Amino acid sequence: MTIASPRMQEYFSELTQGLAAAYAEAGKARLKGLDAAVEVEIPLASDVAARVEGLVGPKGVAVKIRELLKAHKVREPACFALCDAILAGEFGEYSKEEALERAVRAGLALFTEGVVSAPIEGISRVKVRQNNDGSSYAALYFAGPIRGAGGTGQAFSLLLADHCRRKLGLAEFRPTGDEVERYVEESNLYSIRTRAGQYTPTEDELRLIINSCPVCVDGEPTEDYEVSVHKAKGGEPNRVRGGVCLVLSEGLCLKSAKVLKIAKNAGLDWAWIEALVKNKDKAGTQERKVKPISKYMEDLVGGRPVFGYPMRPGGFRLRYGRSPFCGIQAKAITSASMEILGEFPVIGTQLKTERPGKGCIVTICDDMDGPIVLLDDGSVKQVHSHSEALGLKGRVQKILFNGDILINYGDFAKPNHPLVPGAWCDEWFSRVLEAKGVQGIEPCRLSWKDALALSREKGVPLAPRQTLYWCDLARGDLKALADWICEKGSLSFEWFELEGLLLPNDGGKRFLEELGLEHEVGERGILLKGDSAAKLLEPLGLVKDGKLDKCAFEAAFAAPEKTVLSIVSELLGAEVKNKAGTYIGTSMGRPEKSRERAMAPPVHSLFPVALLGGKTRDIVKAVQSLKRRGEGFVEFELNNRACPNCGAHSWKLSCPACSERTAASTEKPSMPQRVDLPDAFDGACNRLHYRPPQLKAVMGLISAGKVPEALEKGILRSKHDVTVFRDGTCRFDATEIPATHFKAAEAGIPLEK
Repeated sequence: MTIASPRMQEYFSELTQGLAAAYAEAGKARLKGLDAAVEVEIPLASDVAARVEGLVGPKGVAVKIRELLKAHKVREPACFALCDAILAGEFGEYSKEEALERAVRAGLALFTEGVVSAPIEGISRVKVRQNNDGSSYAALYFAGPIRGAGGTGQAFSLLLADHCRRKLGLAEFRPTGDEVERYVEESNLYSIRTRAGQYTPTEDELRLIINSCPVCVDGEPTEDYEVSVHKAKGGEPNRVRGGVCLVLSEGLCLKSAKVLKIAKNAGLDWAWIEALVKNKDKAGTQERKVKPISKYMEDLVGGRPVFGYPMRPGGFRLRYGRSPFCGIQAKAITSASMEILGEFPVIGTQLKTERPGKGCIVTICDDMDGPIVLLDDGSVKQVHSHSEALGLKGRVQKILFNGDILINYGDFAKPNHPLVPGAWCDEWFSRVLEAKGVQGIEPCRLSWKDALALSREKGVPLAPRQTLYWCDLARGDLKALADWICEKGSLSFEWFELEGLLLPNDGGKRFLEELGLEHEVGERGILLKGDSAAKLLEPLGLVKDGKLDKCAFEAAFAAPEKTVLSIVSELLGAEVKNKAGTYIGTSMGRPEKSRERAMAPPVHSLFPVALLGGKTRDIVKAVQSLKRRGEGFVEFELNNRACPNCGAHSWKLSCPACSERTAASTEKPSMPQRVDLPDAFDGACNRLHYRPPQLKAVMGLISAGKVPEALEKGILRSKHDVTVFRDGTCRFDATEIPATHFKAAEAGIPLEK
């Protein structure tokens, strides 16, 4: 039972009772025999064990799974133990091939917690085949949906198969040289023509895997192109198998370290995979530097903008943290950023990201730094709120900085992505002050003078609000900036305090823009006032005895090994941090979508009407036309059913002669059938006491059984303006945003409710 307060337990109980009542009502409706199925198709599952049994079976396995999960704290041993139970015949006697298939599917379903389709759709078949020497081996056929299991799940299915084939006494897979080269050619083709994936294995890695893996990695053809050199033998297709390529690259190669650990714990001899682990470790130790990742730039779609290039200054700045709406793969930007970027990214928009992961959903967090923009009058301004962004509409000439993007630690940890430097921001500064024992300081309220004094006295870095984006300047640009200020700038003082700096509005202005320094442009030029002037001049050491002087700067700049940050820190007499940290490249993926999913064109009923209803396929029009002509019967391709009681054939679910439930014909599932359309339509309307003004149907049925819907369903949909999808469901597409908590006031409800 879920651990919760009595009130929450009562709430959960209400949900459970309401769900049970809804299912009971649906069950009563199905028992009337008006639908193709007499039971509600979607079974209820209370836990992982029930989901696995409902997904792949066998019947009764849920009880065993619960026992195993109690006995094993880690899920992997429970998966192997479940396979053993199935192979031992605890749930029925099976042939070797069927036992192997059931065990692998059940083990993978338990590993993936029964929430993805990979165990039923990702593994299309499991076969026992023959090596050239006559020995038998296990072969797993993978299809595209195996990606739903993730890289670890893909590889884990092979570990399960290896464990099972040992128990069944099957030999390992022994490929021929030509078969090995087929995999190499296929994987290379797939990475070039379809998708490179997160990792593209080398040819040597592929040869190692195929020659060493004791289970054959096979699959269904998924691409419309073929291998050209190493053709398949024995009637097997030559088209490229996408599922196979995914398992080899994103499963065995990318997750080799995790696979090796699981194999060792399970007592499986997979020592050969250590070579893949060492290759990855070797590649990882060669270069620790954070590098740009351009994968998110591939396959760009017209009309969907790129918001930032890989690690390019001006993109979104990485800020670690989370908001209530920043769950797994959800990231937040400011509402000002959304407005400034033309409302392309809004709540629910999918972004393709440089790191971590491949994409995310956008939400809002306004407790971060907003975008910095260049306005039409030449001034540079940081936008702090949505209302401020609205006030600048039509005035923005250039976006200098997109603003912060909030990313939680879990998005790095879950895909095992290394952490990269984050922004120098108020949260980090507060922690530094806390470590130094400094209390009562609000970082956002510090003036330049106070921030500098605090930094020098306590030995802490300069406050983020008073730090410019010095790292975005190249070393040569720093020298050019100092020269420009000293040659063309003029200072103004008030009672020996720096009041401002006047600079010409010329090419040197770009340095101020790159630093993210807010300024205004007037008739006399660029005017920097008070703190804005100080935070530019003092880190450059350009003021001496009330005059501009670059002697100190040139002395610090003389050493070529010094970086921009070390130069400004030395001249200021306080540590200046890298304010940017890491810029995250992004592009727009799928726009936010929240609407019903309908067929094109939308329909109310999955009942055939051919061309009788005109362009709109309207059954009402078709019936009126037939009645005017004095006709009734129309021929459609429909399901062929027979009555088990009287033997009469019909397309109806209930026998017209004796009302017995009919059964589908196994010899000829469908055939041309005569339908009295006016009689069927009028009868449905009379039963509902409602006649629709319009009832849009379909030209014909495309399902294998060609079972038409009851017309009553379509009439009710028409009445309530609801459309149906091709599988008979009424669908609504919405973006899923992982919310972890919220305040009652944010939802507009009283706290008591």
